[in-house]
Amino acid sequence: MGQIKQSSKIEMNNLLVPLLILVFFPFPSKYVGYSISLYICDIVFIGYLLFIFVKKKYVVTINNTTRFFLVFLGLNCFGILIALLKGNISSLRPFSEVLRTFEWMIIYLFCINYFKKDIKSITKINSIVNKCVAILLLLLIPFITIELFDLSGKAIFRSLYEMNKSGNIYQNYNRIVGPFRNPNFLGIWMTIILLYVFTQPYKWKTKILFSLECIGVIYFTGSRTAILISLIMLGLVLLSQGILDFGKGVLKKVLGVVVIAAVAYFVVQKQIDLFYSVRLRLDLNELQNLGGRTSIWEEYSNIMKENLLLGNGIVKSDDLVLDNMYLLYLYYYGIFGLLLYFLFFIRNIFKSVGAYLRNRKNAMLLYAVVLQGIILVSGFTMQILDALQLSFWYWLILAYIDSSEENKMTS
Repeated sequence: MGQIKQSSKIEMNNLLVPLLILVFFPFPSKYVGYSISLYICDIVFIGYLLFIFVKKKYVVTINNTTRFFLVFLGLNCFGILIALLKGNISSLRPFSEVLRTFEWMIIYLFCINYFKKDIKSITKINSIVNKCVAILLLLLIPFITIELFDLSGKAIFRSLYEMNKSGNIYQNYNRIVGPFRNPNFLGIWMTIILLYVFTQPYKWKTKILFSLECIGVIYFTGSRTAILISLIMLGLVLLSQGILDFGKGVLKKVLGVVVIAAVAYFVVQKQIDLFYSVRLRLDLNELQNLGGRTSIWEEYSNIMKENLLLGNGIVKSDDLVLDNMYLLYLYYYGIFGLLLYFLFFIRNIFKSVGAYLRNRKNAMLLYAVVLQGIILVSGFTMQILDALQLSFWYWLILAYIDSSEENKMTS
């Protein structure tokens, strides 16, 4: 019995440790700079995955997903070549796109081996991921509390993490960043976690408490993208389950939403001044130009039109921040490259929906469909796959779908 518990703990740690590295690894940005600190985090994260890969004797899986990764690597090299021919490369930064694709592949291969070789039971996977999410949420509470209420420990966090965009509850601006640097990234990460908690078989009280934490953090990030996506995805989950699987479980989810909304309303009404945010006031101009993004897109529209077919190559510049995953791929690789990414995304949507329709009792497959929507919609206002904290969940769930198809997991 002791050996079984120890084995289960090791299996959970093999997933928990990389998640902790991604979320909480301290960025000593004040001393080495933000870019260098990100590379340090990536090295530690990928180094850990490769260590487990070798230790557990994982294998390189050849399937359609890994073939897509190879296509993307070829596309990266093509983008670098185009940039060289156009004279747009002045540093080694464009090669980071090749490294990022390698990172995606390593994450995917780690996860699919983890599911196929170590965790063959659906119930066991749910249990492990549930515990990992619970630990992450509990660890975030003191961090967010200190940042939000501007407590004395915030100075320590500022020395470890990039928090230039951080506000606090007394400034009526409410842009907390946590350990993510970017409040939009924190908002989308919490949206990913919120929908996981909402779709998975947590105890009812735990589901309510974790959901309230997620909703509170999403609100205080000031990320309108995260708020909107959260509402849309929660509504779609309830609608789809109401149509496909109406019953006691759906009624519990509806009741849960009602309870969460009632508690949130009560808290806000009691502390209305603390919850007022200048950023989240109704501003039609801000909504129409998507927070100033449309003017940036217009600025680069002519350049993209001139090189529509093959793109401009991979150009890395602090000034080139399109805040749109699809336009960035169009800028780099042209229509040809963008269509390859679209083909990959559409394929994954169909795989997720098909897997869920074949086994609607598997809550992880429902979450797979929801996650597809979160990633693809948020891609319109941020370069979401560039952040490993966010894209990790995408590759994890894709590996879960592929492994369940190849290995036929038992329940």
